[in-house]
Amino acid sequence: MRASLTGFLTAWLGGPRDWFTERPGACVMSAHSKVAITSETATQWKSAMARALSDTGVDPDLGAQINVAFARMAQGMAMAMAMRGG
Repeated sequence: MRASLTGFLTAWLGGPRDWFTERPGACVMSAHSKVAITSETATQWKSAMARALSDTGVDPDLGAQINVAFARMAQGMAMAMAMRGG
């Protein structure tokens, strides 16, 4: 799971797209289709990712930019789930 998440985030954040090439048609929403992602769980995930970036010593400026992307992803997932009734 760690390798898959790393590969996904690398590709999603603009790095090599190997994760998507190896999984044609895969997306975050389909991977989480059986999990209810609420605004609360999205906020918890975003906070956990922010702590992970800080704890691993990612450059603060880069971490801030990544956290903006994570916030958009989390908010989008929660909104999409709410629209689906999930």
